[in-house]
Amino acid sequence: MAEAKAGKLTGKHVLLYFILFFGVIFTVNAIFLTYAARSFPGEQVPKSYYQGVNYNAVLEDRKRQDALGWTIEMGLIETPSGQPRLETRWFDQQEAGVTSLLVEAHFRRPASDLGSFKQILHADGPGFYTIDISDLQPGVWDIELTALRPSGDEVKAHKSLTWQN
Repeated sequence: MAEAKAGKLTGKHVLLYFILFFGVIFTVNAIFLTYAARSFPGEQVPKSYYQGVNYNAVLEDRKRQDALGWTIEMGLIETPSGQPRLETRWFDQQEAGVTSLLVEAHFRRPASDLGSFKQILHADGPGFYTIDISDLQPGVWDIELTALRPSGDEVKAHKSLTWQN
């Protein structure tokens, strides 16, 4: 068997390059997959499987909410201090303000639960519910409002809003 000369490409070299090449590829892919799974687990809502299984109940809730005939408006405005304020308006079919509601707002980013928080809004006149928010980061926020009446009726509203500071 002949000895390999210095600088000559042999089968051992090719095998080593092959292993190193794919080793680097697999390592980089593992790092990317880890960061991707940690930054966005792929689930927009908690327990989405069960929500899908119970989708008929969701449709019934939407019908019940539609039967109430409420109009819901919401928006972010800047206060004189520069902080954002979430303002919501709740009107019934006769365009009268809906009173005696317990309104909660759930703020979350569209692609992550990082920075999510909930706030209880305060009544600020018939049908008006507001909350001043300190330290709201700029960007797009998905806001889900949940209003509960003393009678037990619950209404939900969703909207994506952008805060630019």
